[in-house]
Amino acid sequence: GRAEETRRREEKRRDDKKEDERRKEEKKKRRKEEERIRRRREEEKAKKIVSEDDLPIARQVATLREGSQDEQTQAALVLGILATASPENQAAIVRAGAVAQLVQLLKGDAPEARGQAAVALRALAANNTYNKVAIVRAGAIPPLIRLLKEEPVEVQEVAAGALQTLAETNNQVEIAQAGAIVPLVALLKDERPGVREEAAGALVILALNTDNQVAIAQVGAVPLLVDLLKDESAEVREQAAAALRNLAAENADNQAAIARAGAFSPLADLLKDDLPGVREEALAALRNLAGAGGEEAVRDAATAAGDAIREAAAAASPSPAPPPSRRPARKDAASAAAAAAAAG
Repeated sequence: GRAEETRRREEKRRDDKKEDERRKEEKKKRRKEEERIRRRREEEKAKKIVSEDDLPIARQVATLREGSQDEQTQAALVLGILATASPENQAAIVRAGAVAQLVQLLKGDAPEARGQAAVALRALAANNTYNKVAIVRAGAIPPLIRLLKEEPVEVQEVAAGALQTLAETNNQVEIAQAGAIVPLVALLKDERPGVREEAAGALVILALNTDNQVAIAQVGAVPLLVDLLKDESAEVREQAAAALRNLAAENADNQAAIARAGAFSPLADLLKDDLPGVREEALAALRNLAGAGGEEAVRDAATAAGDAIREAAAAASPSPAPPPSRRPARKDAASAAAAAAAAG
């Protein structure tokens, strides 16, 4: 009887724990949905301001300087939308003095305001070298890195994306020295695909620098990136392959580490991926790894990779040109890898 009573109590405890976890998950989902609806309403309101205001840029920058916290958050949202509309808007926003105010907002107390400031700065920096330089000179890098460590996941995602964009203009060393690598690598384990994609994408750009190649590998990025080659998200798979491609470029130690982590098999599998961008990055990574040597197991894996590349090239058939890629130019050992594969 006593044993049976103990068993029933244990079962009840387990059932109660499961029910408690179920309720917490439902509450979490409700909060996420409420947050999504709130953000959508704010964006709709911001778009209405943009369409109705004859002088939106000057007025929103003035609000950044003088408005309340909520008004500053709204102004950052509006400026981010305006910046995505045209290069002319990007230039006008910077001329109006928004960069310093947005960087100041990054350092404030409100997570939502910091997140909107990061979004706006990324929009200003996109495809604009002058603005990237201005944003870095205004001191944006340290507060963006702090957001990687301290914020809700949504803000971490936009901060990683902003750092990725800023790194595209020869700021890789400065961003790494400011402490970005460790938190970016930590975000590779995040449960949200968007966060994993942005973190891996930032590492892609940082790995263009030789010293950063070493630093990224030293903090344990390689096995995490290899795991992401099998991610459910195609965008994450693409960025993971691109990061490994850059880490392996002309770096024998990294090539050996990537081979030991078991990258060859999932990279070979990605040569059959549905998306051209994923196939291109996997092929380029394998080409950079094909020279890996030293250990017998690594040499055998490299030989297998060479066989996989030849099989992919033999199976290639003409297909429509893929759309322009979001990915920046990447460091590799053979820049025409995809063309070589297609040519057989």
